Amino acid sequence: MKIKPKKSLGQNFLRDNTFIEKILTCANLPNATEIIEIGPGDGALTKYLASTNKKFRGFEVDSKLNSILNNKFSDNNNMEFINADILTVDLHKFSSEKLIVFGNLPYNISSQIILKILEEDFIFLECIFLVQKEMAERFISKKEKQNKLSLITQYFGTIHEMFDIPPEAFHPKPKVTSTLIRLVKNNRDRELNYQNFKMVLTKCFANPRKKIKTGLKALNLEMEFFSFDINKRPEELVLEDFFEILRAYEQQI
Repeated sequence: MKIKPKKSLGQNFLRDNTFIEKILTCANLPNATEIIEIGPGDGALTKYLASTNKKFRGFEVDSKLNSILNNKFSDNNNMEFINADILTVDLHKFSSEKLIVFGNLPYNISSQIILKILEEDFIFLECIFLVQKEMAERFISKKEKQNKLSLITQYFGTIHEMFDIPPEAFHPKPKVTSTLIRLVKNNRDRELNYQNFKMVLTKCFANPRKKIKTGLKALNLEMEFFSFDINKRPEELVLEDFFEILRAYEQQI
């Protein structure tokens, strides 16, 4: 059956098997026992994941595609396809140190999905995601070029850039290049309040081209007590600098 991608759901199916096989080489499959795939779509990657014989759950928001996938893989007793929007799923139910989450994420909600996975802070081995290259660059930390998303990522873990995939490898062909990323969690003690941390970032990056002291004033913080240069821009600070700001903020509330 020919499957017509839905533009409203941001469906761009990866059709190049060379890249699909390359994606699998980037995953730590030997140490995994469970797999979640976000948006299996037409099952191009799913077919390869099925051959691993690991416990598999696919979350597909498109009800028609979900039915097709259930029929296509009906002989695989280890596989389950769930017609659900991943943004509404309680991921803690699937926490496992041996879980890998895969996904060719829709461009229009890729940042929401990554933030959900970070902020729910559930347990997994790694996430392997295909996203728009520009979006990948926003999540990946670069020295003296930080942003709110890259700092949130560092709070929970690290995102590694693996390789790019050209538009020609997809159907329909998108207008932009895609990037495969690998997300792994850190073992950081979450003693600092995340909601306060996110609020501090929002204040500090409200005017990203201005000096960090603008953000400090917005938080009603004294300037002279910080170890970093308050004449730097927010993007020039490192994670520990924002933790310093957070601790100062929490001391006054």
